[in-house]
Amino acid sequence: MTVGSRIKTNRKLQKYTLKDVSKKSGLSVGYLSKLERSDKVPPLSTLQLIASTLKVSASELLEGYEPSNPRVCDDNDITIFRCKHDQIMPPTEEGYTLIPLTNNYSNRCISPFMMHIPPGRTYTFEHDAEEFNFVVKGPVKLRYKDVEYLFSEGDSFYFDSRKPHTLINENDSPVLVLSVVYMYRKF
Repeated sequence: MTVGSRIKTNRKLQKYTLKDVSKKSGLSVGYLSKLERSDKVPPLSTLQLIASTLKVSASELLEGYEPSNPRVCDDNDITIFRCKHDQIMPPTEEGYTLIPLTNNYSNRCISPFMMHIPPGRTYTFEHDAEEFNFVVKGPVKLRYKDVEYLFSEGDSFYFDSRKPHTLINENDSPVLVLSVVYMYRKF
């Protein structure tokens, strides 16, 4: 199941029309319709906006790409996620790849992702959250409030992601960043 079909399924579960989601999210009906039919993943900020509108987590919308990572514990207070090194995630519309690091776990505020940034690419984000990032494979630059910071492997940074922030990979090889996003609202 694609992210688009998961969005559509969750929209219908909420008994929302495309127009309802458009009004609540600020995204156009045309874009939402195209997204529901697409096999591409929207940018993280868009995914989080749609997830918030549908009262689910962004991880839940991405989860369809993890059929080989079932929940391995029946206790609702813990989520265990087993790594599949051969798992292939489609890139977002903008070209980076998000790999959710948790399975479906309702009523949580934290969404951890592994972000794969291709060589020579730059991505700007802005979403209603706070964010912690850890550079697994780098280096990577962060532009925040018009200041650029260079981070090496093992470095971390935390910031208010409601402000525009840009991740920059100036390398000839991919960058891997562990990103933990804290959403202000519970889903």
